[in-house]
Amino acid sequence: MKATFHNTSIKGIYTIVPPKVIDIDSELDTIYKGDKKGLERIKKVIGLQTRHIAEKHITASDLGLQAATRLLESLEVERDSIDALIFVTQSPDYFCPASACYLQGKLGLSQSCLSFDINQACAGYLYGLYVAHSLCDSGSANRVLLIVGDTLSKFVNPLDSNLAPMMGDGVSATLLERSSNSSLRHSVLSDKSGSASSFSLRRTLSASHSQDLHNPDFSSQSLECRDSSDTESQADSTKLESSNTTNAAAEGFLSDFSGFGAKGEGSLLNANDRALSEQSAKSTKKPTQNKHYFELGSDGSKFHQLIIPEGACRIPTKEIITDSKVWQTSETRSLKDLYMDGAEIFSFAVSTYPKTFQGIIDYAQCDKDRIDYFFFHQANKYIVDNITRSLGLPKEKVPNTTTNKYGNLSGCSIPATICDTLAELASNGLETPLRVHLAGFGAGLAWGNAVVTLDKGFKCQKVGVYE
Repeated sequence: MKATFHNTSIKGIYTIVPPKVIDIDSELDTIYKGDKKGLERIKKVIGLQTRHIAEKHITASDLGLQAATRLLESLEVERDSIDALIFVTQSPDYFCPASACYLQGKLGLSQSCLSFDINQACAGYLYGLYVAHSLCDSGSANRVLLIVGDTLSKFVNPLDSNLAPMMGDGVSATLLERSSNSSLRHSVLSDKSGSASSFSLRRTLSASHSQDLHNPDFSSQSLECRDSSDTESQADSTKLESSNTTNAAAEGFLSDFSGFGAKGEGSLLNANDRALSEQSAKSTKKPTQNKHYFELGSDGSKFHQLIIPEGACRIPTKEIITDSKVWQTSETRSLKDLYMDGAEIFSFAVSTYPKTFQGIIDYAQCDKDRIDYFFFHQANKYIVDNITRSLGLPKEKVPNTTTNKYGNLSGCSIPATICDTLAELASNGLETPLRVHLAGFGAGLAWGNAVVTLDKGFKCQKVGVYE
């Protein structure tokens, strides 16, 4: 599915990893049986060196709590202003209740805060961003706290040479807000009198927005992906797309409806609104283009390629899981441990993914040369290198050192990479907006792509360590 969002801003990200560090060189004799050449080859090709592992008493929610606390403090955001908390994880504290509800209580968020978990892995950050955008763009929430990450090392035997050296633990917190221009639009369309005509118009606008959100062909106009410095507003009265929509634009929209001319009888704009719109219309400042584009997908026919067969409610059977390799257990892997068909996951990543990449670029009508950074899920260095080469992307725009420092962080790898890459630019807030591409792919199989803008003022820090 594809969707476009107009009214959501990503305000900041904080990522945290547990303090315990394992260096792959220390495992030469245990995991690699003294094969130094094999170890060096893995370090060079796969890009592994150190990884952060959660101790038994540290859970994903513990990491998430500290990441969220540090993020909210850095952004100076009041906790009772958070309208929704989403926790994307496959290592929850309990089957019941949702870990998001636990986090809501520990963070001291309002009891009116919507809280729920999403069970997703490597594509989880994209899935979580999509849901958070949906809440903000619909007007259901003004602020959404998105927490994403896992402690998947708990599902890997420490002597499993295929997975143990690769899997790290970490959790990120991201704050999203409904854009300020959206609140202005809402205030313009709110009629204090509560008249039926006002309700009818709001319902019409809501239907229009809903149709736009789920139907990419609804509008005959679209914006080219551009830097904010050279972006011109392309007003579309049906969609109210301009990222800095003013009352003047709203008046034009209202005038399209018979009986609701902004200047005539029945106008929903009062004198103050009209004065504000006239003042805004005189402004020569160019609005920034903040449309965010998403493409998400899944292929459940390959669910068994990355799976923990036992431990939940279904008793695994060979009729359901037909791949014989899943059933090959040993002293280093039981059916309660994570299984990955590495060859098939690699094939999916390097063959299927380029098609989905081109799909989001075409959908966003965006020249990839105008994108500042490409943040791929950091499965391992080899996969990201292959994707970068097959897409013809400049290496300097594709960060690829996360697995070397932290291991494969599952859904947390994208925000971790953003934090380490942009910390110098964004520790005190970005001075210039950045257009970035995000891509996650993994268990499910599931994948997601997005082209989004990190606006001026966006904040992030280097990946922090849990205390």
